Amino acid sequence: MLRLRFFPAAIADLVDTRAYVADHRPASAGPLVDRLIDRVRLLADHPDAGERLPRLGPGVRRLTEAPYVILYRTTAEEVQVLRILHGARRITRRALPPG
Repeated sequence: MLRLRFFPAAIADLVDTRAYVADHRPASAGPLVDRLIDRVRLLADHPDAGERLPRLGPGVRRLTEAPYVILYRTTAEEVQVLRILHGARRITRRALPPG
């Protein structure tokens, strides 16, 4: 089992997502964030579950929890959660932390 490491941008994404959804559908905000975190936890045991996205950088993968996508990469010790973004966004390398 790999350790999970949330990059600051991914934490900010979760906070922003919760705030946005809470403004529009308050009862859905908490459960949505819980689902996203549960999906990330899956990666600790199944780090290769996501689709490879070489256009975003070496080792970058995407796991979907519709309509959101979890962008991550792995090392020998950890799953690095880079961003958690709405799937409708056009995602480029610039949206990801360096590395």
